[in-house]
Amino acid sequence: MDPDPQACEAKRLELIAGIVSVADVVAWADDLITQSDTPGDQLIRLSLSGDSHPFDVVSLLREMSGGCDAIMAIRSLLGRMQGLLVEDPSRARGFARALYEVAHEHFPDLPDDLGWLCGIDEDFYLAEEGIWTHAQVVSAFMKFLEDSACTPRDLKTEDAP
Repeated sequence: MDPDPQACEAKRLELIAGIVSVADVVAWADDLITQSDTPGDQLIRLSLSGDSHPFDVVSLLREMSGGCDAIMAIRSLLGRMQGLLVEDPSRARGFARALYEVAHEHFPDLPDDLGWLCGIDEDFYLAEEGIWTHAQVVSAFMKFLEDSACTPRDLKTEDAP
């Protein structure tokens, strides 16, 4: 049995964003295998991908995430980023680049409130050119994350215990 497609998409986005490494994804897959009586072929492939290029692992996770709610996964990623940026604002530029890539992958389906993701990388470029300050862009980014992120609490349903 393979893991939940939503969890695979979350890991895929975290890998793209540099929040987790290939080794982290492999360890996650290994944990899932130990919890399963019949791990699926894709999960086993993921577990054996420790020496693979991150792009190949991202591709495998994309295959495993079919049928997931990609927009919810993006919002969950924004929540993770928000917490990490509070601890280390220097990660903002790297996160922006990753979000730009993710936004363009999902562009036609992005809701209006996530549209800024398509231009976020350009805002950091403007800061590098001195048109804005880096602090202004990071502040705007943090505000965007606060307004758009989905936290684990948001993911719970009314039926959940």
